[in-house]
Amino acid sequence: MNDLSCTMDMLAGLKDLRDRTARKHPEVNEALQEAIDDTCSKIEAAFAQQSKVRARLRA
Repeated sequence: MNDLSCTMDMLAGLKDLRDRTARKHPEVNEALQEAIDDTCSKIEAAFAQQSKVRARLRA
């Protein structure tokens, strides 16, 4: 499994955790959702940047 697919699996797991927690524990939902969404956004942005760098190196 490559880094991207492992990371995408991790992101899916985080988002699933967020959704399950929202249903079971609505009192902690907002803070947890913000933290997970922020983390996922940062990871996705890092992979997008990495892809751009790899494309430039190949060119």
